[in-house]
Amino acid sequence: MSAASLNIEPLHPLFGARVRGVDLSRPLDAETLAALRTAFDEHSVLLFQDQHLQAGDQVRFSEAFGPLEIAITQQASSGPGRHLAFLSNVDEAGAIVPPDDRRQLFHAANRLWHTDSSFKPQPALASLLYALEVPRTGGETEFVSTRVAWRELPAARQRAIAPLWAVHDFQRSRDLVAPGLVDAAVQRMLPPVARPLVRANSRNGQRALYIASHAVSIEGMGEAQSRRLLDELLDWCTRAHCVYRHRWSAGDLVMWDNRCTMHRGRPWDAHVERRVMTRSTVIDTGYDDEPEIRARAA
Repeated sequence: MSAASLNIEPLHPLFGARVRGVDLSRPLDAETLAALRTAFDEHSVLLFQDQHLQAGDQVRFSEAFGPLEIAITQQASSGPGRHLAFLSNVDEAGAIVPPDDRRQLFHAANRLWHTDSSFKPQPALASLLYALEVPRTGGETEFVSTRVAWRELPAARQRAIAPLWAVHDFQRSRDLVAPGLVDAAVQRMLPPVARPLVRANSRNGQRALYIASHAVSIEGMGEAQSRRLLDELLDWCTRAHCVYRHRWSAGDLVMWDNRCTMHRGRPWDAHVERRVMTRSTVIDTGYDDEPEIRARAA
Protein backbone atom coordinates (compact mmCIF):
# COMPACT_ATOMS: atom_id res chain seq x y z
CA MET A 1 0.00 0.00 0.00
CA SER A 2 1.40 3.41 -0.94
CA ALA A 3 0.42 7.07 -1.11
CA ALA A 4 -0.32 6.58 -4.81
CA SER A 5 -3.36 4.46 -3.90
CA LEU A 6 -4.97 7.21 -1.82
CA ASN A 7 -8.06 8.99 -3.12
CA ILE A 8 -8.93 12.09 -1.07
CA GLU A 9 -12.21 13.82 -1.87
CA PRO A 10 -14.24 16.57 -0.15
CA LEU A 11 -16.61 15.56 2.61
CA HIS A 12 -18.26 18.99 3.04
CA PRO A 13 -18.03 22.21 1.00
CA LEU A 14 -15.99 23.94 3.73
CA PHE A 15 -13.83 21.25 5.34
CA GLY A 16 -13.31 17.53 5.79
CA ALA A 17 -12.29 14.76 3.38
CA ARG A 18 -13.14 11.14 2.65
CA VAL A 19 -10.03 8.98 2.24
CA ARG A 20 -10.27 5.91 0.03
CA GLY A 21 -7.67 3.35 -0.93
CA VAL A 22 -6.20 2.63 2.49
CA ASP A 23 -6.57 -0.35 4.84
CA LEU A 24 -5.85 0.82 8.38
CA SER A 25 -5.60 -2.74 9.68
CA ARG A 26 -2.21 -2.99 7.94
CA PRO A 27 1.00 -1.06 8.70
CA LEU A 28 1.38 1.96 6.41
CA ASP A 29 4.60 3.09 4.77
CA ALA A 30 6.21 6.44 5.55
CA GLU A 31 5.04 8.05 2.29
CA THR A 32 1.38 7.13 2.94
CA LEU A 33 1.53 8.38 6.53
CA ALA A 34 3.09 11.65 5.37
CA ALA A 35 0.26 12.10 2.85
CA LEU A 36 -2.32 11.44 5.56
CA ARG A 37 -0.67 13.93 7.93
CA THR A 38 -0.80 16.56 5.19
CA ALA A 39 -4.48 15.78 4.53
CA PHE A 40 -5.20 16.00 8.26
CA ASP A 41 -3.59 19.44 8.52
CA GLU A 42 -5.45 20.64 5.44
CA HIS A 43 -8.93 19.16 5.91
CA SER A 44 -9.24 18.86 9.74
CA VAL A 45 -11.68 15.90 9.55
CA LEU A 46 -10.86 12.64 7.74
CA LEU A 47 -13.29 9.77 7.14
CA PHE A 48 -12.07 6.21 6.49
CA GLN A 49 -14.89 3.81 5.60
CA ASP A 50 -15.20 0.01 5.55
CA GLN A 51 -12.37 -0.58 8.02
CA HIS A 52 -12.04 -3.82 9.98
CA LEU A 53 -9.94 -2.96 13.00
CA GLN A 54 -8.81 -4.71 16.14
CA ALA A 55 -7.84 -2.60 19.16
CA GLY A 56 -4.16 -2.88 18.27
CA ASP A 57 -4.82 -1.66 14.71
CA GLN A 58 -6.54 1.50 15.89
CA VAL A 59 -3.81 2.18 18.41
CA ARG A 60 -1.00 1.58 15.89
CA PHE A 61 -2.51 3.96 13.34
CA SER A 62 -3.25 6.59 16.00
CA GLU A 63 0.33 6.46 17.32
CA ALA A 64 1.59 7.45 13.88
CA PHE A 65 0.33 10.95 14.76
CA GLY A 66 1.87 11.11 18.24
CA PRO A 67 1.71 9.68 21.76
CA LEU A 68 -1.72 8.68 23.03
CA GLU A 69 -3.69 9.55 26.10
CA ILE A 70 -4.42 6.77 28.57
CA ALA A 71 -8.20 6.53 28.84
CA ILE A 72 -9.49 7.58 32.27
CA THR A 73 -11.29 4.26 32.72
CA GLN A 74 -8.20 2.27 31.67
CA GLN A 75 -5.61 3.69 34.06
CA ALA A 76 -4.89 0.28 35.61
CA SER A 77 -4.86 -1.58 32.29
CA SER A 78 -1.97 -2.64 30.10
CA GLY A 79 -1.67 -3.33 26.40
CA PRO A 80 -3.34 -1.45 23.51
CA GLY A 81 -6.69 -1.26 25.27
CA ARG A 82 -5.41 1.26 27.80
CA HIS A 83 -5.36 3.86 25.02
CA LEU A 84 -8.98 3.28 23.99
CA ALA A 85 -12.00 4.95 25.55
CA PHE A 86 -15.12 2.83 25.10
CA LEU A 87 -18.09 5.05 24.26
CA SER A 88 -20.99 2.69 24.59
CA ASN A 89 -24.45 2.30 26.07
CA VAL A 90 -23.74 -1.41 26.62
CA ASP A 91 -22.28 -2.83 29.84
CA GLU A 92 -19.73 -5.63 30.31
CA ALA A 93 -22.51 -8.26 30.26
CA GLY A 94 -23.89 -6.99 26.95
CA ALA A 95 -26.97 -5.31 28.44
CA ILE A 96 -28.03 -1.78 27.54
CA VAL A 97 -27.19 0.69 30.30
CA PRO A 98 -30.18 2.68 31.63
CA PRO A 99 -30.20 6.32 30.43
CA ASP A 100 -30.05 7.65 34.02
CA ASP A 101 -26.93 5.61 34.84
CA ARG A 102 -23.96 7.78 35.90
CA ARG A 103 -21.91 6.47 32.95
CA GLN A 104 -24.58 7.60 30.51
CA LEU A 105 -24.81 11.02 32.13
CA PHE A 106 -21.10 11.46 31.49
CA HIS A 107 -21.61 10.52 27.84
CA ALA A 108 -24.57 12.91 27.61
CA ALA A 109 -22.14 15.82 27.96
CA ASN A 110 -20.72 14.77 24.58
CA ARG A 111 -23.92 16.15 23.04
CA LEU A 112 -22.61 19.64 23.80
CA TRP A 113 -20.31 21.27 21.27
CA HIS A 114 -16.80 20.56 22.49
CA THR A 115 -13.19 19.89 21.59
CA ASP A 116 -11.56 16.96 23.32
CA SER A 117 -9.18 17.41 26.25
CA SER A 118 -8.93 21.21 26.07
CA PHE A 119 -9.16 21.11 29.88
CA LYS A 120 -6.12 18.83 30.35
CA PRO A 121 -2.54 19.97 31.07
CA GLN A 122 -1.64 18.73 27.59
CA PRO A 123 -4.57 19.20 25.20
CA ALA A 124 -5.43 16.84 22.37
CA LEU A 125 -4.14 17.02 18.83
CA ALA A 126 -6.42 14.41 17.25
CA SER A 127 -9.25 12.10 18.18
CA LEU A 128 -10.00 8.91 16.24
CA LEU A 129 -13.45 7.39 16.70
CA TYR A 130 -14.21 3.92 15.35
CA ALA A 131 -17.73 2.53 14.98
CA LEU A 132 -18.33 -1.08 16.02
CA GLU A 133 -22.13 -0.97 16.41
CA VAL A 134 -24.44 1.87 15.41
CA PRO A 135 -28.16 2.53 15.86
CA ARG A 136 -30.50 2.42 12.89
CA THR A 137 -31.45 6.06 13.36
CA GLY A 138 -29.83 8.90 15.28
CA GLY A 139 -26.49 8.83 17.04
CA GLU A 140 -24.76 10.93 14.38
CA THR A 141 -21.74 13.12 15.15
CA GLU A 142 -21.71 16.73 13.96
CA PHE A 143 -18.55 18.68 13.20
CA VAL A 144 -17.71 22.31 12.54
CA SER A 145 -14.45 23.93 11.52
CA THR A 146 -13.41 26.74 13.84
CA ARG A 147 -10.79 27.59 11.21
CA VAL A 148 -13.60 28.42 8.79
CA ALA A 149 -15.38 30.35 11.54
CA TRP A 150 -12.25 32.42 12.19
CA ARG A 151 -11.75 33.08 8.48
CA GLU A 152 -15.33 34.34 8.11
CA LEU A 153 -15.15 36.76 11.05
CA PRO A 154 -14.83 40.46 10.12
CA ALA A 155 -11.22 41.67 10.38
CA ALA A 156 -12.03 44.12 13.17
CA ARG A 157 -13.57 41.31 15.21
CA GLN A 158 -10.51 39.15 14.64
CA ARG A 159 -8.22 41.90 15.92
CA ALA A 160 -10.35 42.42 19.01
CA ILE A 161 -10.42 38.82 20.17
CA ALA A 162 -7.06 37.50 18.94
CA PRO A 163 -5.15 38.39 22.16
CA LEU A 164 -7.74 36.84 24.51
CA TRP A 165 -7.38 33.70 26.61
CA ALA A 166 -10.23 31.46 27.77
CA VAL A 167 -10.39 29.31 30.90
CA HIS A 168 -11.35 25.68 30.20
CA ASP A 169 -12.91 23.60 32.97
CA PHE A 170 -14.00 19.95 32.72
CA GLN A 171 -16.40 20.36 35.64
CA ARG A 172 -18.39 23.05 33.84
CA SER A 173 -19.37 20.89 30.88
CA ARG A 174 -20.50 18.08 33.17
CA ASP A 175 -22.39 20.50 35.43
CA LEU A 176 -24.44 21.54 32.41
CA VAL A 177 -25.73 17.96 32.28
CA ALA A 178 -25.94 17.11 35.98
CA PRO A 179 -24.51 19.36 38.73
CA GLY A 180 -22.12 17.42 40.95
CA LEU A 181 -21.34 14.79 38.31
CA VAL A 182 -17.61 15.45 38.68
CA ASP A 183 -16.37 14.41 42.11
CA ALA A 184 -13.73 16.22 44.16
CA ALA A 185 -10.94 13.81 43.19
CA VAL A 186 -11.44 14.49 39.47
CA GLN A 187 -11.67 18.23 40.13
CA ARG A 188 -8.27 18.11 41.85
CA MET A 189 -6.80 16.06 39.00
CA LEU A 190 -8.18 18.42 36.34
CA PRO A 191 -8.10 22.02 37.62
CA PRO A 192 -9.11 24.82 35.20
CA VAL A 193 -6.51 25.81 32.59
CA ALA A 194 -6.12 28.88 30.38
CA ARG A 195 -5.91 28.49 26.62
CA PRO A 196 -5.56 31.07 23.82
CA LEU A 197 -8.91 31.91 22.26
CA VAL A 198 -7.25 31.76 18.83
CA ARG A 199 -4.67 29.14 17.86
CA ALA A 200 -2.42 28.81 14.81
CA ASN A 201 -1.43 25.52 13.18
CA SER A 202 2.37 25.46 13.42
CA ARG A 203 2.68 23.52 10.12
CA ASN A 204 0.57 25.75 7.88
CA GLY A 205 -0.06 28.91 9.93
CA GLN A 206 -3.85 28.74 9.63
CA ARG A 207 -5.66 30.20 12.63
CA ALA A 208 -8.76 28.89 14.37
CA LEU A 209 -11.01 29.67 17.31
CA TYR A 210 -10.49 27.43 20.34
CA ILE A 211 -13.67 27.35 22.40
CA ALA A 212 -16.68 25.07 23.12
CA SER A 213 -18.41 23.68 26.20
CA HIS A 214 -15.31 23.41 28.39
CA ALA A 215 -14.58 27.14 27.96
CA VAL A 216 -16.10 28.80 31.04
CA SER A 217 -14.75 32.36 31.00
CA ILE A 218 -12.42 34.87 29.37
CA GLU A 219 -9.45 36.11 31.36
CA GLY A 220 -9.88 39.76 32.34
CA MET A 221 -13.65 39.79 31.71
CA GLY A 222 -16.55 39.53 34.10
CA GLU A 223 -18.72 36.44 34.12
CA ALA A 224 -21.62 37.93 32.15
CA GLN A 225 -19.38 39.52 29.51
CA SER A 226 -17.38 36.31 29.15
CA ARG A 227 -20.51 34.26 28.69
CA ARG A 228 -21.90 36.63 26.06
CA LEU A 229 -18.70 36.48 24.03
CA LEU A 230 -18.32 32.70 24.25
CA ASP A 231 -21.97 32.14 23.35
CA GLU A 232 -21.71 34.58 20.45
CA LEU A 233 -18.66 32.78 19.06
CA LEU A 234 -20.26 29.37 19.56
CA ASP A 235 -23.32 30.49 17.60
CA TRP A 236 -21.08 31.87 14.86
CA CYS A 237 -19.14 28.62 14.55
CA THR A 238 -22.25 26.42 14.42
CA ARG A 239 -24.29 28.20 11.76
CA ALA A 240 -26.22 25.64 9.74
CA HIS A 241 -24.14 25.93 6.55
CA CYS A 242 -20.97 25.23 8.55
CA VAL A 243 -22.08 21.89 10.06
CA TYR A 244 -21.13 18.48 8.70
CA ARG A 245 -23.32 15.72 10.15
CA HIS A 246 -21.78 12.27 9.94
CA ARG A 247 -24.18 9.35 9.76
CA TRP A 248 -22.22 6.40 11.09
CA SER A 249 -21.89 2.97 9.57
CA ALA A 250 -20.10 0.10 11.29
CA GLY A 251 -16.49 0.14 10.12
CA ASP A 252 -16.22 3.94 9.86
CA LEU A 253 -13.21 5.59 11.46
CA VAL A 254 -13.31 9.39 11.71
CA MET A 255 -10.35 11.40 12.91
CA TRP A 256 -10.47 15.10 13.63
CA ASP A 257 -8.15 17.93 14.58
CA ASN A 258 -9.07 19.17 18.06
CA ARG A 259 -7.11 22.38 17.51
CA CYS A 260 -9.52 23.67 14.87
CA THR A 261 -12.82 21.78 15.10
CA MET A 262 -15.71 21.26 17.46
CA HIS A 263 -18.01 18.26 17.50
CA ARG A 264 -21.03 16.89 19.31
CA GLY A 265 -22.92 13.62 19.41
CA ARG A 266 -26.59 13.49 18.52
CA PRO A 267 -29.22 11.57 20.52
CA TRP A 268 -30.68 8.20 19.60
CA ASP A 269 -33.05 5.71 21.23
CA ALA A 270 -30.35 4.73 23.72
CA HIS A 271 -32.56 2.57 25.95
CA VAL A 272 -33.37 0.33 22.95
CA GLU A 273 -30.58 0.55 20.36
CA ARG A 274 -26.91 -0.27 20.87
CA ARG A 275 -24.10 2.13 19.99
CA VAL A 276 -20.54 0.93 20.58
CA MET A 277 -17.52 3.06 19.62
CA THR A 278 -13.84 3.19 20.57
CA ARG A 279 -11.90 6.45 20.70
CA SER A 280 -8.16 7.00 20.77
CA THR A 281 -6.78 10.46 21.50
CA VAL A 282 -3.42 11.83 20.34
CA ILE A 283 -1.68 14.25 22.71
CA ASP A 284 -0.74 17.64 21.27
CA THR A 285 2.97 17.54 22.05
CA GLY A 286 3.51 20.65 19.89
CA TYR A 287 1.15 22.82 21.93
CA ASP A 288 3.95 24.55 23.86
CA ASP A 289 5.67 25.48 20.58
CA GLU A 290 2.73 27.45 19.19
CA PRO A 291 3.46 31.21 18.91
CA GLU A 292 0.63 32.23 21.25
CA ILE A 293 1.83 29.88 23.97
CA ARG A 294 5.52 30.79 23.58
CA ALA A 295 4.69 34.49 23.76
CA ARG A 296 2.77 34.03 27.02
CA ALA A 297 5.57 31.98 28.57
CA ALA A 298 8.25 34.52 27.64
